[in-house]
Amino acid sequence: MQLKVVLISDSLDVVFGNVADPDSLPETTLCPSQDDAWRLVVDFPYDEGEFGPMDDLQRLRTLREKPCGDSRTLAWLPTHLTDASRADFERLVVIDKALADESRFDAEYARSLNADDKERAKGMLQSQLLVLTERVNLALRQAYGLAQKQEGVVDLSFENHLVAQQESDPPNYGMQELG
Repeated sequence: MQLKVVLISDSLDVVFGNVADPDSLPETTLCPSQDDAWRLVVDFPYDEGEFGPMDDLQRLRTLREKPCGDSRTLAWLPTHLTDASRADFERLVVIDKALADESRFDAEYARSLNADDKERAKGMLQSQLLVLTERVNLALRQAYGLAQKQEGVVDLSFENHLVAQQESDPPNYGMQELG
């Protein structure tokens, strides 16, 4: 999945992190680097610990009362992946890393296998990679509000995906999904 963002403004900074966690995203990170710039903060569709999407919203509300709270910041808050979707995401990362370097695959992950078994193992992992990539892309689209949410894939209780910190209108971004 690709998302095309058309910026009709002078400057846009993009930051990724856990909005609810001040250690992940300090207050200064949530504010644009320049007064005339905008900052897009993209939260993760999972959190370590007990944070959830409502904690992200609460932190943004609390920050509105602080010095840079009325900044030109737009937060893109996903709902959370279910445990099954997060497990798929984690498996995808592991398999992608295992297949990324053929010599490393042979030396570390498949060193005890003979040549035929290595090829079979690699083929099985490549098949899993394709299936998991499709499944995780669908789950991420749902989490970020780009596709209809399905039970068992993402948390269905959260809908407030775009939050502007400034009371005035955010910049004119044209967002459209590609392919």
